[in-house]
Amino acid sequence: MSMRLNNKSAVLVAMVLIMSHVDAGSITDRTAAKANLLLNGSFETVNPFRKFSDDCELAKPFPYWNCVGGWPDCIHVSRLACDGNLSAQITGGWLKQGVRVSGGKRYIISGFMKTSTTALPEDVEPVSYFEIRDITGTLLRRSLAGVSDWHKLEGEFTVPPGSTTIELVIVAGGGFLWADDFKLTEAGN
Repeated sequence: MSMRLNNKSAVLVAMVLIMSHVDAGSITDRTAAKANLLLNGSFETVNPFRKFSDDCELAKPFPYWNCVGGWPDCIHVSRLACDGNLSAQITGGWLKQGVRVSGGKRYIISGFMKTSTTALPEDVEPVSYFEIRDITGTLLRRSLAGVSDWHKLEGEFTVPPGSTTIELVIVAGGGFLWADDFKLTEAGN
């Protein structure tokens, strides 16, 4: 039995096939000097065929990013962006991405974050942050407390000798967090 596809159907099938081969949890390997080592750090690329599924890469709104907290409950595509058209909105969860690096080298991380609170107890101040981790623990952490408009957070860190991968983790610590334009580059000499 053969099936004929019109142009729109063929494009849709091609997009589904391409997106189904994206390994959203893979460690990125980008070695060009001064290139952003993060994939989709601006959150402009989204999975257009997102449906809830417990074990489905297509359910993730942002390719190359993993999450804790549940895609449909905690991570959303937002049009409230610092730069470009889209950002990640995180509520009570976190996003992370692994990256291949060279031990002993210095790297620069930067990104924009915006926060807003929901009804929290008076004595609880929401603290959202991003951090860089390797197998030895946390190498760098930058936080944003309370309610804040877009803030650029950045830092420099050195990967311990022998480490070959790091993780960028973006955490919403109460209320809402928007993340946009994250960049990880090798520091110049």
